Amino acid sequence: MSIADDALTNLEGFANFAAALGADLDAPDVVEARETFETAQESFRQLASEKSDVVSLFTAARDTAQIYIANPHAWADLGFMHTLGMNMVMPDVEDDVYFMPISVEQIITQESDVMFLSARTGNIPIEDQVAHPAISAHPAIASGQYGPWNQDFILSYQGLTETLTTISDVLSKANKLS
Repeated sequence: MSIADDALTNLEGFANFAAALGADLDAPDVVEARETFETAQESFRQLASEKSDVVSLFTAARDTAQIYIANPHAWADLGFMHTLGMNMVMPDVEDDVYFMPISVEQIITQESDVMFLSARTGNIPIEDQVAHPAISAHPAIASGQYGPWNQDFILSYQGLTETLTTISDVLSKANKLS
Protein backbone atom coordinates (compact mmCIF):
# COMPACT_ATOMS: atom_id res chain seq x y z
CA MET A 1 0.00 0.00 0.00
CA SER A 2 1.32 3.46 -0.91
CA ILE A 3 1.21 6.63 1.15
CA ALA A 4 1.89 8.76 -1.89
CA ASP A 5 -1.80 9.48 -2.47
CA ASP A 6 -3.83 12.01 -0.54
CA ALA A 7 -4.59 11.18 3.09
CA LEU A 8 -8.20 10.16 2.49
CA THR A 9 -7.21 7.61 -0.15
CA ASN A 10 -4.59 6.23 2.22
CA LEU A 11 -6.97 6.16 5.16
CA GLU A 12 -9.52 4.19 3.15
CA GLY A 13 -6.77 1.77 2.09
CA PHE A 14 -5.68 1.22 5.69
CA ALA A 15 -9.29 0.69 6.79
CA ASN A 16 -9.76 -1.94 4.06
CA PHE A 17 -6.49 -3.59 5.07
CA ALA A 18 -7.53 -3.61 8.74
CA ALA A 19 -10.88 -5.16 7.82
CA ALA A 20 -9.11 -7.85 5.78
CA LEU A 21 -7.07 -8.65 8.90
CA GLY A 22 -10.24 -9.00 10.94
CA ALA A 23 -10.77 -5.53 12.43
CA ASP A 24 -14.39 -4.68 13.13
CA LEU A 25 -15.00 -1.41 11.29
CA ASP A 26 -18.49 -1.32 12.79
CA ALA A 27 -17.21 -1.34 16.38
CA PRO A 28 -18.69 1.62 18.30
CA ASP A 29 -15.35 3.38 18.83
CA VAL A 30 -14.43 3.05 15.15
CA VAL A 31 -17.85 4.31 14.04
CA GLU A 32 -17.58 7.25 16.44
CA ALA A 33 -14.05 8.11 15.22
CA ARG A 34 -15.18 7.91 11.58
CA GLU A 35 -18.22 10.12 12.22
CA THR A 36 -16.10 12.67 14.09
CA PHE A 37 -13.64 12.67 11.18
CA GLU A 38 -16.43 13.10 8.61
CA THR A 39 -17.79 16.06 10.58
CA ALA A 40 -14.31 17.62 10.78
CA GLN A 41 -13.83 17.02 7.06
CA GLU A 42 -17.10 18.76 6.18
CA SER A 43 -16.34 21.65 8.56
CA PHE A 44 -12.92 22.04 6.96
CA ARG A 45 -14.43 22.02 3.46
CA GLN A 46 -16.84 24.79 4.52
CA LEU A 47 -14.06 26.83 6.16
CA ALA A 48 -11.80 26.44 3.11
CA SER A 49 -14.66 27.73 0.94
CA GLU A 50 -15.23 30.71 3.26
CA LYS A 51 -11.49 31.45 3.30
CA SER A 52 -10.83 30.71 -0.37
CA ASP A 53 -9.06 34.04 -0.82
CA VAL A 54 -6.66 33.34 2.07
CA VAL A 55 -3.43 31.76 0.80
CA SER A 56 -1.67 29.29 3.11
CA LEU A 57 2.04 28.52 3.09
CA PHE A 58 3.49 25.38 4.69
CA THR A 59 7.16 25.48 5.66
CA ALA A 60 9.90 23.66 7.52
CA ALA A 61 13.19 24.99 8.87
CA ARG A 62 16.08 22.83 10.05
CA ASP A 63 18.62 25.64 10.26
CA THR A 64 18.70 29.42 10.09
CA ALA A 65 20.13 29.56 6.56
CA GLN A 66 17.32 27.87 4.61
CA ILE A 67 13.62 27.41 4.83
CA TYR A 68 11.72 24.76 2.92
CA ILE A 69 8.44 25.44 1.14
CA ALA A 70 6.24 22.34 1.25
CA ASN A 71 4.82 20.99 -1.97
CA PRO A 72 1.16 20.04 -1.32
CA HIS A 73 1.30 17.49 -4.16
CA ALA A 74 3.89 15.43 -2.26
CA TRP A 75 2.36 15.50 1.23
CA ALA A 76 -0.68 13.30 1.93
CA ASP A 77 -2.20 15.69 4.49
CA LEU A 78 -1.63 18.82 2.41
CA GLY A 79 -2.91 17.15 -0.74
CA PHE A 80 -6.05 16.11 1.15
CA MET A 81 -6.64 19.62 2.51
CA HIS A 82 -6.08 21.01 -0.98
CA THR A 83 -8.77 18.68 -2.37
CA LEU A 84 -11.07 20.06 0.33
CA GLY A 85 -10.53 23.53 -1.13
CA MET A 86 -7.69 25.02 0.91
CA ASN A 87 -5.84 27.70 -1.08
CA MET A 88 -2.10 26.93 -0.82
CA VAL A 89 1.21 28.12 -2.19
CA MET A 90 2.34 25.64 -4.84
CA PRO A 91 6.12 25.83 -5.23
CA ASP A 92 7.63 25.37 -8.67
CA VAL A 93 8.86 21.78 -8.22
CA GLU A 94 7.92 18.38 -9.60
CA ASP A 95 4.86 16.81 -7.98
CA ASP A 96 6.90 14.16 -6.15
CA VAL A 97 9.39 16.63 -4.62
CA TYR A 98 8.54 17.35 -0.99
CA PHE A 99 10.09 20.79 -0.61
CA MET A 100 11.50 23.74 -2.48
CA PRO A 101 14.48 25.06 -0.49
CA ILE A 102 15.08 28.79 -0.42
CA SER A 103 17.34 31.01 1.64
CA VAL A 104 15.60 32.23 4.74
CA GLU A 105 15.85 35.80 3.44
CA GLN A 106 13.70 34.81 0.44
CA ILE A 107 10.72 33.83 2.60
CA ILE A 108 9.41 37.35 2.11
CA THR A 109 8.94 36.52 -1.60
CA GLN A 110 6.44 33.77 -0.79
CA GLU A 111 3.11 35.55 -1.00
CA SER A 112 0.72 34.15 1.56
CA ASP A 113 -1.70 35.29 4.22
CA VAL A 114 -1.12 32.55 6.76
CA MET A 115 1.94 30.42 7.43
CA PHE A 116 2.09 26.93 8.90
CA LEU A 117 5.47 26.03 10.34
CA SER A 118 6.58 22.45 10.79
CA ALA A 119 6.62 21.31 14.39
CA ARG A 120 8.60 18.17 13.50
CA THR A 121 11.30 17.14 15.93
CA GLY A 122 14.65 18.23 14.53
CA ASN A 123 13.31 21.44 13.04
CA ILE A 124 13.88 24.81 14.64
CA PRO A 125 11.19 25.35 17.31
CA ILE A 126 8.34 27.51 16.03
CA GLU A 127 8.97 30.27 18.59
CA ASP A 128 12.58 30.51 17.35
CA GLN A 129 11.48 30.56 13.72
CA VAL A 130 9.06 33.43 14.22
CA ALA A 131 11.74 35.35 16.15
CA HIS A 132 14.18 35.11 13.22
CA PRO A 133 14.49 38.58 11.62
CA ALA A 134 13.85 37.36 8.06
CA ILE A 135 10.94 35.09 8.97
CA SER A 136 9.35 37.63 11.30
CA ALA A 137 9.28 40.11 8.41
CA HIS A 138 6.88 37.92 6.43
CA PRO A 139 3.41 39.54 6.55
CA ALA A 140 1.73 36.38 7.87
CA ILE A 141 4.16 36.15 10.78
CA ALA A 142 4.14 39.90 11.43
CA SER A 143 0.32 39.76 11.54
CA GLY A 144 0.27 36.79 13.90
CA GLN A 145 -1.35 34.59 11.25
CA TYR A 146 0.68 31.43 11.74
CA GLY A 147 0.49 28.09 13.47
CA PRO A 148 1.97 24.61 13.69
CA TRP A 149 2.00 21.97 10.99
CA ASN A 150 2.44 18.37 12.14
CA GLN A 151 4.23 16.68 9.25
CA ASP A 152 4.08 13.40 11.17
CA PHE A 153 0.31 13.17 11.64
CA ILE A 154 -1.13 9.75 12.44
CA LEU A 155 -2.97 8.29 9.46
CA SER A 156 -6.19 7.36 11.24
CA TYR A 157 -9.61 8.90 11.70
CA GLN A 158 -8.40 10.44 14.96
CA GLY A 159 -5.11 11.62 13.47
CA LEU A 160 -6.72 13.29 10.48
CA THR A 161 -9.38 14.84 12.70
CA GLU A 162 -6.63 16.36 14.84
CA THR A 163 -4.81 17.64 11.74
CA LEU A 164 -7.93 19.24 10.28
CA THR A 165 -8.84 20.77 13.64
CA THR A 166 -5.36 22.25 14.22
CA ILE A 167 -5.20 23.79 10.75
CA SER A 168 -8.82 24.99 11.01
CA ASP A 169 -8.13 26.76 14.30
CA VAL A 170 -5.46 28.88 12.62
CA LEU A 171 -7.19 29.32 9.25
CA SER A 172 -10.48 30.40 10.86
CA LYS A 173 -8.74 33.43 12.43
CA ALA A 174 -6.74 34.36 9.31
CA ASN A 175 -7.66 37.17 6.97
CA LYS A 176 -6.53 38.21 3.51
CA LEU A 177 -3.52 40.48 4.02
CA SER A 178 -3.18 42.05 0.58
